[in-house]
Amino acid sequence: MTAEQLHICLSRLRPHVDESSIAITGSVAIDLHCSKIAGARRARVPGDLDLVANSLEAVASSITRMFLVSHFHTPQPGYAKFLIQLVDPVSRVRVDIFSDRQECVSRAIPFVVDESPLLVVDPLGLFEHKLATLAHASPERRVDRKHVDDALALGAMCRRDVPTISSDCLGHDEYSQDVVAVCPRCEVSKSSQFPLARKEEILALLGYV
Repeated sequence: MTAEQLHICLSRLRPHVDESSIAITGSVAIDLHCSKIAGARRARVPGDLDLVANSLEAVASSITRMFLVSHFHTPQPGYAKFLIQLVDPVSRVRVDIFSDRQECVSRAIPFVVDESPLLVVDPLGLFEHKLATLAHASPERRVDRKHVDDALALGAMCRRDVPTISSDCLGHDEYSQDVVAVCPRCEVSKSSQFPLARKEEILALLGYV
């Protein structure tokens, strides 16, 4: 994702979210902190935009006028989280909006992002999330190597050590191209306010679904 893609995506996203109840997380947040502390972006370019939100109400249904809905999950028995996965057909950026289970929004840091204020999850919160991701790594359940790179960058910022992860626990994320696969959580969460887009549209924009 280039700076121009991020600019386009954020300009289209902002009118449809409550900016006091949502915060940037993931690779974009890490890059923002690296730029502020070290004065330079990392070599690895973020592939998508991740956000955490206090509640589903932080995202207005009007967002579907601008973005395609790839996944929409509401809290269900045995699954207390929510997820809204969007695709911007103009910038071709995927946007994942996760439930803020760790109360990161309340501790988020105000940043000027693309000349406008936005909340960004703090480095320690990002670091703890990365450690939790790495803690589940095993040869049977490999995690993407990018999470180690992220943890090392955040560990340097927070002056915290990163545990060594065996190479046989690391791999690369693989994305599906199956346009007929059905997501059970989307099926249970069907909503006229957040109608799912056709998978063929998502595949044409991202190269995966």
